[in-house]
Amino acid sequence: MAFSELEIKRIQKLADSFLEKRRPPVHLRKELDLGYRIDGNSIVIFEIRPLWNNPEKIIEVPVAKTTYVKKNDVW
Repeated sequence: MAFSELEIKRIQKLADSFLEKRRPPVHLRKELDLGYRIDGNSIVIFEIRPLWNNPEKIIEVPVAKTTYVKKNDVW
């Protein structure tokens, strides 16, 4: 079961705060940045960077994933 709208807003606020402290300086973000995606009951953190042999193409490389198990109230 996916998160409710209220849970999504809360998760977004926490994830934004978490990533803002860890993102590279603004002048480097075209070369490397961090982002996240909420996918069902999971949150995926990924790097955003140009493809090494085609800098025009931007790729997302997964770094971490956590999944919430509501039944056990555990991440």
